[in-house]
Amino acid sequence: MSILQELDHFRIPLKEIQKATNNFSQENFIGVGGYGKVHKGKLRAVTVAAKQVDRTLSHGENHFLNEIRALSSYKHENIVSFIGFCDEKKKKILVQEFATHGSLDKYVGSAKLTWLTRLQICVGAARGLNHLHNGLKGRNSVIHCDVRSRTILLDENWQAKIGGFGLSKLSSVDSTVFGIIGAAGYVDPEYIQTGNVAKESDVYSFGVVLFEVLCGRLAYETYEDNKQLLGPFARYHYEVGKLNDIIDPILREQMNPDSLEEFSVIAYQCLEKHRSKRPTMNQVVQKLEQVLGLQQEFEKALALQQVALDLKGKQEDDHSYKVKNLEYMKIPLEQIKLATRDFHDDYVIGRGGYGKVYKAELFHFDVQKYVSENIFQQVSMAELSDYQRRKSTVAVKRLDRRYGQGTAEFLQEISVLPYFRHPNLVTLLGFCDEGQERILVYEYASKGSLDGYFCSTDTKKNHTWAQRLQICLDAARGIEFLHNGVGEYHRIIHRDIKSSNILLGQNWVGKISDFGLSRIGPANLQATFVMTQVAGTLEYVDPQYHKTGVLTKGSDVYSFGVVLSEVLSGRLAYFQKSKEDQEFLPHMAKRCFEQKKINEIVDPKLKKELAKGSSTFDDETCPNSISIFATIAYKCLQEKRDGRPTMASVVEELEKALKSHVKGVEGLRTSFDTIRFATNDFSDIIEHKEYGKVYRGELSHSKGRNVVIVKRLNPIVSYGKEFYREIAMLYSFSHKNIIPLLGFCEEANERIVLFEHMVNGSLKEHVKNASLTWKQRLKICVEAARGLAYIHSSGADTQHSIHGDIKSSSILLNNEWEAVISDFIISKGVGTLGYYDPLYATTGILTRKSDVYSFGVVLFEVLSGRFAIETLKLDQQHRYRDVPNVEPEDQKRGANGDGQIVFLAQLAAYCFKNKRLEDIIFHDIKGQIEPKSLVIFSTIAYHCLKERLEERPTMGEVVKELEKAFECQDEWEWEQKLPRDYKKIIQMSKYPVSNTITKKDLHSFLSSGILLHNEQLWFSISIEGVTNEMVSATKFSYNNVKWRSIRNSRFLKVAKISDISNLNIQIQIKPQFLTLDVMYGAYLVFKFYDRRKVTSRPLYVNLKYKKAGETLNAYFAEWRPGGKWLTVELFRFWNNNETTEFDVLLESISRYYCGNWGIFVEGIEFQAIRNVDRIKNKELNDEKNLQTFLRPELDMDRAEQMAINDFEEIINRSENNTKNASKDELYFLLFKGILIDKGEKVKLHNLFSY
Repeated sequence: MSILQELDHFRIPLKEIQKATNNFSQENFIGVGGYGKVHKGKLRAVTVAAKQVDRTLSHGENHFLNEIRALSSYKHENIVSFIGFCDEKKKKILVQEFATHGSLDKYVGSAKLTWLTRLQICVGAARGLNHLHNGLKGRNSVIHCDVRSRTILLDENWQAKIGGFGLSKLSSVDSTVFGIIGAAGYVDPEYIQTGNVAKESDVYSFGVVLFEVLCGRLAYETYEDNKQLLGPFARYHYEVGKLNDIIDPILREQMNPDSLEEFSVIAYQCLEKHRSKRPTMNQVVQKLEQVLGLQQEFEKALALQQVALDLKGKQEDDHSYKVKNLEYMKIPLEQIKLATRDFHDDYVIGRGGYGKVYKAELFHFDVQKYVSENIFQQVSMAELSDYQRRKSTVAVKRLDRRYGQGTAEFLQEISVLPYFRHPNLVTLLGFCDEGQERILVYEYASKGSLDGYFCSTDTKKNHTWAQRLQICLDAARGIEFLHNGVGEYHRIIHRDIKSSNILLGQNWVGKISDFGLSRIGPANLQATFVMTQVAGTLEYVDPQYHKTGVLTKGSDVYSFGVVLSEVLSGRLAYFQKSKEDQEFLPHMAKRCFEQKKINEIVDPKLKKELAKGSSTFDDETCPNSISIFATIAYKCLQEKRDGRPTMASVVEELEKALKSHVKGVEGLRTSFDTIRFATNDFSDIIEHKEYGKVYRGELSHSKGRNVVIVKRLNPIVSYGKEFYREIAMLYSFSHKNIIPLLGFCEEANERIVLFEHMVNGSLKEHVKNASLTWKQRLKICVEAARGLAYIHSSGADTQHSIHGDIKSSSILLNNEWEAVISDFIISKGVGTLGYYDPLYATTGILTRKSDVYSFGVVLFEVLSGRFAIETLKLDQQHRYRDVPNVEPEDQKRGANGDGQIVFLAQLAAYCFKNKRLEDIIFHDIKGQIEPKSLVIFSTIAYHCLKERLEERPTMGEVVKELEKAFECQDEWEWEQKLPRDYKKIIQMSKYPVSNTITKKDLHSFLSSGILLHNEQLWFSISIEGVTNEMVSATKFSYNNVKWRSIRNSRFLKVAKISDISNLNIQIQIKPQFLTLDVMYGAYLVFKFYDRRKVTSRPLYVNLKYKKAGETLNAYFAEWRPGGKWLTVELFRFWNNNETTEFDVLLESISRYYCGNWGIFVEGIEFQAIRNVDRIKNKELNDEKNLQTFLRPELDMDRAEQMAINDFEEIINRSENNTKNASKDELYFLLFKGILIDKGEKVKLHNLFSY
């Protein structure tokens, strides 16, 4: 059945399309596509684009079918929507959604698209392309083959849509293409060379689009009077650090520097010459999303800066102007009066210099819901005003102008808090500014403020040391967030940090409040503000600020140091025990620390708690957490600002103190609010699982942010105390192959676990990955086995040392492809079908050997490239007899529902017992497996699946066997990289080689090189095992030479030649240890006697020599790695014989560098250049056809330092007329490569030839 027949339900009558497009009128014509004209129309009340096939185009029908196949199969918000088609009266028409703004290429050079909009378009296009590359279940992925700005369409909201699928291909079919596909400037260079397309070809094309967006120019257009492809042009400017030269200057002014940096990095990576180095589209999406986030934060910060500038430049009579953009947060005065009974004293919960604070129940703007649904999005005032409101308990702060807190401070609060959101900052819910009233409405802090807990006789208000540490850490994180600002470009200096401005919410979470005195400023200034009137609370004010009026972040650090002293001492900064006690608390804290009398300042209640009932508490017995805490408090109180730490350092030290005190799992307890903030209110869901849901989030800490995986367990399951015990068990694990526990939450019905994010996902995602080699698979199995063995050895034979649900999806892979065991505690004893231990299923008794069985299934998954359960088409009469090796296409056919479900454990056991293991080995790794490694691996895997527990190995035994299998594979793979006659070669070495040396070490030994043949030949190999050799200069004949022993030479003697104008060196050599069928270069290895003025790279030497009677010149020399010796290429040859003889006569060399001093000659080195397919390069067999290459890789300044006349001599031999060329033109010709005459032959000299 054809594709059109399959999609018959999408067929649209021609008459309808004609009517919709006004019979394809010119008025409705909107352009020409890849295979014909495109018309706009109104079809069934929907605006559409009708693409009509031009019958004169030979490829038209194929492109038409390709588009239908792709668009009908792949539905995504960033792929143009397929509406239908027409195949009637010789007309073929594709109908798709209409892109209001046309294609991206129209706007690349337009100022209409801001940098932020461009990033949003790039992210959308990348997501669409990624969707095509990853495919869908049961469907092949698609290679677009024509990614460019013209095939990226833009809808009415400027959302990108991938279109233009006429050239697309299914990635599963043969991807060799004849003829050019794609558009000039976008085509993958590797495709041009090989005719082979891959997903990486689309990545390259998309990289060009990214640079179009960045530079404001199309991929192929006139630039500075030259036709240049943007791809290579951009790569060059990136590599030499001059990318700014080609970026659209209008866009450059809009960019966050970090956004630009990350964007240019990923764009450049897309343009890597070798496909293997290019990122996947999934990686491109992740990076572009990160770039977009940076730019959004940056622009948000700019908006905040503008607010701050507006506030500074306007007076109180501009009040209505300042608050008009916050109308949606206004709460009518009438409602506030009603909720507080007209501000009755019964509702007062606090008093201060600013007025009173009331507790009330009020309807207000739902900030939490708004942030989770509209973060970084522009929402109109009308939409905000109509946004959902909710009722909750709030704190109503009524400002009293008589006490000095007026309009400026009120406006500062409503300007700051709506934009700076963090779990440790109080949330502003609304405000009122009717008449003379200035009222702020905050979230209600149920535990009051921190200052209310000092000097209290109420035992209920006595915080433990752990609680004090956590509150201080919370507050420090809030201040650090203010200092770092939105992004890295703006910050807030609070200016009034004190214990009464640290509120305590549910679960004693500390929150910074009262921003009336705060100031917004850029992060790069040392002194952000010079204040004419110092503000703040005297006991907490930075002495330097008080003295000079200069306000910095260090001012907040000092104030926080006072708070830390309050927490440690249990007394307020302004509290005096008696009239005689006149010492200021900060001074007392500093004195006690300097005199090593910390015990004098510690709160007696803390002493009692920490001394565990004893009255003894001195510096010698002072707990480490107290020492760390006191030290950081002391540093905060330093008189000089440069001696104070940053808030990031304060956070780090407080984290250390807390961890030191709790000494266990309590240090990882994380509040529900923090997790909700990290996950953007649980919006980024990754997957649903039986035990609950898995989310992605970002968790802030002293060193930045970490991407975390948040596993929120199903609340309907009762975990009881077992949850905490399992958390504590996991916390106690310290092993590189067990996933690190980052935190947990145990509040009300919530049970949440936080783990480190593993970049490469789970092993299950790679079981069928053909690029995952057998050696990589072995390494993963070894590491997973080690992790599981550690769990089994962590305690007695109890449930706490059993995983209970081992499977390939619970083995995660980090960015280094290292395996870690996960899902411990999550599904204890539940198990997964296919991995289930049969004995556990029948007895209900879970043991460590149950894990061993499950791990055996995983081992066979890795070997076979199959999942634990699959549907395969098998002979119904013989369930496991005559099982063929099922290829991927067969597996897909078997998934249609007409096959038989097969458990891999049973299939693998059957094949192993019947010596038919070959039938199930993954076809992509068959040729990679060393036989002995396979035997060891399959044997231990089979024993894991034994029915009787006592016949199964322990995980320790599994580890040992897998390590043996890996060692066998490793030895075998390294041996393949050694020369076939390596044993003979090492016997010729002067230094004996141990028989027990591993093949890897032997390869390293030979890579470094060894001396053979009475120390007259240096032998070495490359990483891939290609052999190289160097013949000592002692094997040459000379007219005049002296022999010297010098440092850094591979040989005992080198030749010193003084008369370089007539070298007269006769070289007769037999390269006998070289690899067959490899292209080699013969290089003279030498150095100048006096190399002080030798700096150029490469170096102009103009070596004159004869080979086979023909006079030749080698113009440039390169430095050998290490920079001690120079090499100059004499000739190349194809090594097609075991022994090849060469006869070369060196005659002279340029005097430019060596003058009259002469040169040292070490020998002739034969280095492999590249592997070449002999069948495709038969002409290279003929020595007469060998090419010599000119490589003048130097700039004009270096060229002018050399003998330019010699360059001109080369140019004069060119077949082009260059006599009247300028010096720059001559240099350009040299750099690009020219054709020069050498005897009867014309040979190409090109810098990029190899």
